[in-house]
Amino acid sequence: MFTSLFSDKDKTVADHQLYEAQLDKESYDINSMAKLTLGSAAEHITVTVEIEKDGKIIMTQLVELNNSRKTIIIPVLASDVGGFAVHTSFAAFNEFKSQSFNVSVPYPKTDLNIETTTFRDKLQPGQDETWSFKIKGPKGDKVSAELLASMYDTSLDEFRTHNWNFNPINNPVYHGRLGKNSRQSFGNTNFRVFNNFYTDVTYPYQGYDELNWFGFYFGNNYRYLSKSKRLSSPEAVAMVSDSAELEEVVTVGYGEAAENKTALNNLNGAVSGLNITSGSGQPGSDSSIILRGTGSITGNSEPLFIINGNIATETQFRSIEASDILEYKILKAEEGTALYGEKGKNGVIIITTNQDLSDLQKVKIRKNLNETAFFFPQLQTDKEGNVSFNFTAPEALTKWKLQLLAHTKTLESAVTKLETVTQKELMVIPNAPRFLREGDEITISTKIANLTDNELSGVAQLILTDAVTGKSIDTELSNSNNTSNFIVDAKGNTQVSWSLNIPKNIQAVQYKVIAKAGDFSDGEQNALPVLSNRMLVTETLPMWIRSNQTKTFTLDKLKNNTSTTLSHHKLTLEMTSNPAWYAVQALPYLMEYPYECNEQTFSRYYANALAQHIVKSNPKIEAVFNQWKSTDALLSNLEKNQELKSLLIQETPWLRDAESETEQKNESRYYST
Repeated sequence: MFTSLFSDKDKTVADHQLYEAQLDKESYDINSMAKLTLGSAAEHITVTVEIEKDGKIIMTQLVELNNSRKTIIIPVLASDVGGFAVHTSFAAFNEFKSQSFNVSVPYPKTDLNIETTTFRDKLQPGQDETWSFKIKGPKGDKVSAELLASMYDTSLDEFRTHNWNFNPINNPVYHGRLGKNSRQSFGNTNFRVFNNFYTDVTYPYQGYDELNWFGFYFGNNYRYLSKSKRLSSPEAVAMVSDSAELEEVVTVGYGEAAENKTALNNLNGAVSGLNITSGSGQPGSDSSIILRGTGSITGNSEPLFIINGNIATETQFRSIEASDILEYKILKAEEGTALYGEKGKNGVIIITTNQDLSDLQKVKIRKNLNETAFFFPQLQTDKEGNVSFNFTAPEALTKWKLQLLAHTKTLESAVTKLETVTQKELMVIPNAPRFLREGDEITISTKIANLTDNELSGVAQLILTDAVTGKSIDTELSNSNNTSNFIVDAKGNTQVSWSLNIPKNIQAVQYKVIAKAGDFSDGEQNALPVLSNRMLVTETLPMWIRSNQTKTFTLDKLKNNTSTTLSHHKLTLEMTSNPAWYAVQALPYLMEYPYECNEQTFSRYYANALAQHIVKSNPKIEAVFNQWKSTDALLSNLEKNQELKSLLIQETPWLRDAESETEQKNESRYYST
């Protein structure tokens, strides 16, 4: 590596420098001058300078160098946008030298500038939002532009990154096409001898006897085969006492109960000083809670009371009606200190009441979990270049990617990306699968996030319903004990989970995960299709019969089937004098495609156009539709919930064949509109 130092005043060249050439700038504006400086320390050197534009040599000039430097001025014209080339060459001392330069002439700037006027990078789910932007021209001037805006869940980029590239103006950069070669004018003949000899040497592999670890040995790590069994009896949980335990407290285990009676009976006696009495002798009537005082030489040793997620006093604990206790949990000193610090050193009693369960039902549930927020293709700016749009923030708790594309009529453009997050102070984030399968034993876990500056304790609940009928199916899915207490640190996360068994004959499960801690709450609702382990097979037999004709038909596959797992679903006989009726009944499938892509949009258009043609050409069919339309039939839950309907069509389309006749009538009534 070497460095050359130049002087504008000195016209000589460094000693022993045969040739040098350089431009004074890297790029040039229109109507400027490009300066090409040539120099040589030799005498009587003639350099040929050629200027190439659009693939043609438009000027040739001979420059005489005699131990000197000379500068050539080249005007840059408007037609030179994109650049041009300059070639230099000479021959001296039995040697040929050439050098070329691509002169850069940038195109006028066409980039717009999108400035943020109103934008929030943190949103509350479901809130109404207005964002504003200002679009300026390449020189900061006002422009009239059109804006395309869209926003989607950033996690989709994990599958495939989605970015907008908009380069409507083709601005090619010019590269010189002229090349010079001295060929053999001053060349030398080269001679090489290739006599390399390669030898491949190997040595035999020596094997040794090894123990068969049967899959329990992996490298230098040890693996142990173990089997654990969870005991269902609370008395089987062993507890280790410590020096700071409650006086006369005898803990029988971490017991939880789903019914009030069980909770009361287990709580009574779990702490030796805690008694629940009933005046009438019947559980839940005139009940009272009595906690015998605790004593200690070192001072107060009463436990910490947590009622419905909030720290309570002993007086508040005593005032609870025994019949209001839904669930309880007792933590001994070590675990209580780990979760609640110094306050829990004497143990913790956590109580969940029926009132807290009632408060959970009032929590606002997030239902719109779409992965796309909005798509606005034609937003127009005002005279000042301002543009704004309104939308409702998505209810999914995630990071969102906003993309903006602005352009003018002259194709000046700009693309901008921004990110925002939907979040709450307390958030439930279920880790639910995409679908369920009959016979599954699955654990639904939920992360509870706390964005506040304080530790929160509260109650979480999982509610399961049949998405089609709307009936509760907690019992059918072994979710009888559907509440769980939680404690989450400030700015931290915790996890709760429920174990479920998926039964048969359920098409879809709608779940609600709700959490409440003090004044903070959150909930999420979604539907999961249930896939069967069996396949629905439909055998059809067309029967064509003319008037006054008798025929016998046999369903051979049904009659001769020897499958041991076959389970018959139903046998249907349909009769019509007009075969067009079958086409009409098949059209709703095309009309219900959920997406707006070209293929499905055309399918919906085709189905509606064909239905309209059939109705108009068959007055009797139209009369039937009008009769159905006049019937005041109630819509099913499936018809009311369009998102669930789309989900079932996508995941289990064969289940739609089992709809009732009333359901099919409700679908077909639109043909006459």
